Amino acid sequence: MALILSDINLLCKLVLIYGVFLVFNLGFIYFVIRLVFFAFLKKIDPKNAVEIPITFDWVKRERQAKRYAKSVEGLS
Repeated sequence: MALILSDINLLCKLVLIYGVFLVFNLGFIYFVIRLVFFAFLKKIDPKNAVEIPITFDWVKRERQAKRYAKSVEGLS
């Protein structure tokens, strides 16, 4: 029984370690793909491509700011 529990414990540790490793690798691959996409397909200078935020929230904020500016211009 102790041997089975130690095997299960070892298996759990291996799954945990592999899972963490896999998540970090997928995150890194995602970051590299986004970096390449923005640097080459969007014609952004590669030295500035590192400063690109990870989420698309900045696009939403820019659009909201433009809509707000248009609405303010319409009022005056």
